[in-house]
Order: sequence, then structure tokens, then C-alpha cells
Amino acid sequence: MEKICTILWFGKQLVLKTTEGVEGLPLPEKEDPIPLVMAAIEALEPRPKTVRIIYQPADLEMHAVDDMSKGNRNVIADTLGADYPALRNPATVWSASRLHKTEDGRYGTLLWIDSKLRLARLRGALEQKKIKVEGAWPLVSVLEEVEPTKTPNSPAMAVVLTDAGGFVYAVAPGGGRTATFVTGYGFRQQLGGVVKTALSHYSTSERPPVLVVDGGVEKWDIGATELADSSPLTLNLEEILAVGEKLPPRSLANFLPRELVLRVDRILQWATVAVAAAAVLSLAAYYHQYRGLVASGIEQDRIAQALRAEVATYKANQAKMQEIDQLDREMETTAGGRMALLKAIMRDKPREVTVHTLTISNNTFAIQGTAHEGAGSNQGPYYAFLDKLAAENKAGGPLLALDKEARPAVLPEAEFTINGTFK
Repeated sequence: MEKICTILWFGKQLVLKTTEGVEGLPLPEKEDPIPLVMAAIEALEPRPKTVRIIYQPADLEMHAVDDMSKGNRNVIADTLGADYPALRNPATVWSASRLHKTEDGRYGTLLWIDSKLRLARLRGALEQKKIKVEGAWPLVSVLEEVEPTKTPNSPAMAVVLTDAGGFVYAVAPGGGRTATFVTGYGFRQQLGGVVKTALSHYSTSERPPVLVVDGGVEKWDIGATELADSSPLTLNLEEILAVGEKLPPRSLANFLPRELVLRVDRILQWATVAVAAAAVLSLAAYYHQYRGLVASGIEQDRIAQALRAEVATYKANQAKMQEIDQLDREMETTAGGRMALLKAIMRDKPREVTVHTLTISNNTFAIQGTAHEGAGSNQGPYYAFLDKLAAENKAGGPLLALDKEARPAVLPEAEFTINGTFK
């Protein structure tokens, strides 16, 4: 049975289940936390093949949105892109908590943006170790699956804390959502103030049901807070991790949904297969010749046997032909400017430029790579590559439009990202 591991990234702490039970590992304050997270996951016994991440660092960017239309990720990115430009970049890692109806009949959500790019780097590092990342969700997604915050339109509150900090999630009487992370020295006292402020949105006679998840070694004194008379429900961190194992990957809340990411190295491999399969295209002609020999009664067994051998060889290439057909189908779904973009990368990319990934999402694209020459200059292979991309035209005009940021006055560093849109 495949081993699946669910971890909780909570503030500056990593919570995961080991053979000794649930453990919390402190993450570094200033250094890159990815190596430590990687080491903790790889040290688990047995070594997991799949990882799920509940992702709630203290500095995770959050926006409460209360005036939007209902739709999928592409619709949300398009409609909210004017207010949150990062959503227009297909490389941005973001999540939208479960949509809820507002008092005026519109929809609202909590929008989360991983502006530090930690999740993307962690997924890349894990996949290099052959560990699949099935998804990553904000902590609110877990709380929305348990009582009392499971009911989408009923007032409720949840408080989660460990030794690294505290998190307060509240559903107001009108349906609006708030989420606050408190960390640092004396955060338990600060947490009481956050709870008091959240409760001020409810009438005294209609206090909401409360869930408390206290995973700290030093327990929180609920009796000294405004929740003293609320008789809160309680869960432990192991139960929170168990809920995370059941979150649906196909949801707006998943930071890391499946997307169309075409890796250039794989495209080049397919191109090699296409060259090998060129001879297969003559199969029909050979086979027609063979049938003609038999029908006419000509005794040429030697030639017929040779043709049979060639037919057998061509049939052995059927798997390669299926790969080519699959590539054709995928390319057909990215017609027009998308096909032009792929051809431009394969045909016109200078050897001094390496393209690592090409990400296509809706009508936008992002090319990430390295320019091995020309950093610190306004000339060189990078700018030549930009000119080739911009020159992709059809009879009616250009096929691609590059963002202005793609052509800086001087290329600041070797690593680059080219964002653009399809016409």
C-alpha cells in the first residue's frame, strides 16, 4: 500500500506524525526552511511516496474577498486579476478557500498567495527525490471539514495553537470570514485579544460555537479568555492531520492543482521519437505492394518475406506512434499562439539560453530559464530570444504578447522569467 504522509506547516514549526507520535520541529527563523522540511520527510519510516501539505506559515499572504462571481480557477484568476495582479502570472501559487454567499447575493472567499514561492520549491525538491506532492491546502480547508466550522453559513470560530503561534478563524453572522495568525513572544496573551475582537462581531446572547486545537506543550489557559463560558469543542493535532488526508485535490483551495506544464526536455525527446517514426509513415505503401504481389499470384516469396519482416518492424513501433499521437492531441489543445510558442522555443532558442519550464494556463504563459551569457548587459542571447518570440506572427497580426517586464533595460541576473499572453 502506498505510504501517504500529511504534514502541517504552521508558522515556524513543522508538525508531522512519526513512529513516536505527532512531533513538532522548529523551522529556522532566517535561513531557508526547505532543506529542513525535506530532511524531516525523508527521515520518516517508512519513507513516504506521496505527501500532502497543510500550509499555514505566519507570513502567508491573505486577502478577504467579498464581491466576486462563482467559477473555477481560471475564472477567479481573470476576475480578481485586476485587484491582485499576481493571479495573472501562471507561475503564482495561490488558493481560494471554499466560496460562500454574501448578504448581497455575491460570493466571497479567503484568497491565499504564496508570495515566498516556498511551496513550488518544496514540490520541485520532493519530486527530484521521487516523492509526489498530492496537494497543499491552507489550514482553513481543514477547519471547514470539522464541526462547528463545517457549516458554511452558520457563525462559528476556531482557534488553533502550538508552541509556534496561534491561528483564529471566524465566520461572522453575515457570512464573512476572517483569519489571523499570532506569533512571537507572549503570543498566547495576544491570542486572547484577537479572540476578544472576533467575538465583538457577535451579539452577547448569540455567541458562536467554538473549536479549540491546542497542540502546544504549554497549554493555553482558556479560562482566562473570553471563551471561558463557551464550552468549546476540542481536537488534537493528530486528528487535524487525519482530516488533511481526506481533502479533495480537485478544489479551489489546493495551492498545487494539476496544470499544463510542458517540460522542454520532454518535448525534445518526443521530437527524437518523431524522427525515428518517419519510416512508419510508409507502412501503407509497403503493405499495399505486398498485397498486390499475392493477388497477382507472382511467386516472389523472398520479396514477400522481406516485406513481412518490414511490416513486423513497423508494427513494433506502434508504441512510439501512440506517443506521437498523444503529443499531437496535446498540441492541438494548445493551438494558435501556443503552437507558435512551442515551435519558437524548439527552433529559435539560442544555445546560450536554457529553458527549464514552460507553464501554460488559460491565455497566459510563463517561461523560466537561465541565460548563460549577457547578465548585466542589454545585449546578448536573452534579448535575441525575446526578439524571436515577439516575431511570431500570423496574417492578422502577432500571436504572442510579452509583458513589459520581460525586456528590462539591463538583464539583472542569469535566472529569468518571461511572462506573456496569447493573442
